[in-house]
Amino acid sequence: MRRTKEEAMRTRASIMESALEIFGEKNFANASVSEITARIGLSKGAFYWHFKNKQDILIKIIEECCGESPDKTISLYETEIGALDPMREYFKNAMTRLRSEEHWKKIHKLMIRRYEWPEDIRERVDQIMHESTLRDVKMIASYIEARQKDGKIRKSVSAEKTALLLTSIFHGIGILQLSGALPEDFPGCLDILFDALGKELAPEAGE
Repeated sequence: MRRTKEEAMRTRASIMESALEIFGEKNFANASVSEITARIGLSKGAFYWHFKNKQDILIKIIEECCGESPDKTISLYETEIGALDPMREYFKNAMTRLRSEEHWKKIHKLMIRRYEWPEDIRERVDQIMHESTLRDVKMIASYIEARQKDGKIRKSVSAEKTALLLTSIFHGIGILQLSGALPEDFPGCLDILFDALGKELAPEAGE
């Protein structure tokens, strides 16, 4: 039974990857379930075992892309000297993955074509992305608040506003990274931002 479940999960992942490629290559209205399954040598029955239709699989792709996962969490336990070092490494690693992993390049191609999607799908995707952004803001704000409690970040700083600013900056940088507009070594440039941010957020004398 366990093996069957693992095989089903692999099949589901293969179907989603095939759909991701096709949706990024052509107009969503012209993409078909037959084309998605033919590319990976599966039957349409295998598709409908996992998904209702092509609208359903598109939503599932976006949900998994924007969903919560262990690698999208900044550890609240500081392991470096600087208060912002875990956050620095989190964002540098994220930018490196966006540049190097083909899956994220396919996601970018998919999102470029979102204007072709039916309105109800665009609205649902906007909702998913909004919820994802709020989770990112909450995660970063929680980290800042934890560092304020242990005296590593100035208490007068608004954790929520700082988190919103950082989230906005990195979402924008992420789009540029995926589009290839930034140099390969750009993640290293983030040190400039975090060095400056570290000085700005440092506790005041007497705190």
